[in-house]
Amino acid sequence: MLEKVSDFFKDVKERTSSPLFSSFIISWLVTNWKVVIGLFFYDIYDIQKDGYKSFIDLIEHQTWLQLLLYPLLACLFYTFIYPYINYWIRWFLAERNRALMDKTLEVSGSGKVSMRKYLDLRDIYQKRTKDLEDVYEKENTHFKENIKLTTESLELKKQVGELQMELSTSQDAHQALGYEFEQLRSSKRRDQTDIDTIDRLKAENNKLSNAILEWEKFSDQNIINGDWLFTEYPDTPMAVGYMVKVGNGNLVFPSNYPNQTKVWTIESFSTNLLTNQVVIILSAPNNKGDFTFFSLYIGENFQTLSGHERFAKNVRFKRTN
Repeated sequence: MLEKVSDFFKDVKERTSSPLFSSFIISWLVTNWKVVIGLFFYDIYDIQKDGYKSFIDLIEHQTWLQLLLYPLLACLFYTFIYPYINYWIRWFLAERNRALMDKTLEVSGSGKVSMRKYLDLRDIYQKRTKDLEDVYEKENTHFKENIKLTTESLELKKQVGELQMELSTSQDAHQALGYEFEQLRSSKRRDQTDIDTIDRLKAENNKLSNAILEWEKFSDQNIINGDWLFTEYPDTPMAVGYMVKVGNGNLVFPSNYPNQTKVWTIESFSTNLLTNQVVIILSAPNNKGDFTFFSLYIGENFQTLSGHERFAKNVRFKRTN
């Protein structure tokens, strides 16, 4: 049943993509421009101002010549006759250009060169020039990417170092508060001031403990393990999604993903809770030197990750399990 439905839509697509069909549609729209403007840009009051009772009355005022014959003749002319006219025009211009070039070379004393040989040599020159430009552009792009990646790597290491220092400071403060709390609890003086101080220290101690646990939780790359819906160019007409799996230190794309590399190794996973961001650096294990990275904002307690890929392409990860 599904094969029959698929064959039906395939046949419809082939018929509607015919040059004759598209030429007839364009010719009909041009010939019956009043109907098109009336249906899409007028309301019933505008139609009545122009002397028509309704949209149906507007269509009925068009003759069969406008509705069928003129568009049909125009599409037949464009499909079957115009290609020959265009061919002869191009042939005539090419002959004139060839004759003029031969005459110019003859007058200049350089001799004659056939148009075919000239075109072949020109194509070879243009191809080699283009290859050289591509090689230069590719090397320049790789150089810029390496500089950018090195800079970002140093910045990430700096951020990790700062977070580790903050963690160490928080742990020392946690121990100091715990010691102070024990000293106050063992004290024999139990006036209201001491009780308020103990409650404050308890609250600060709990706050620091929760902050340490949260940082340790969100700094573990296993927090992103699972199945995700990966979308390129989200919330745009170009949006396309793929189901990816994260686990065992790898990010695996499906077989229909256009990139040649399907399995990426997670080289670095850094979380910055101050900016609510995560940076993931990936490398291709079987392609030396191939890498990419994601700079993402954390949403809904790591249920969504939104940001951009290596080449500033907008992406979004949405957890599915």
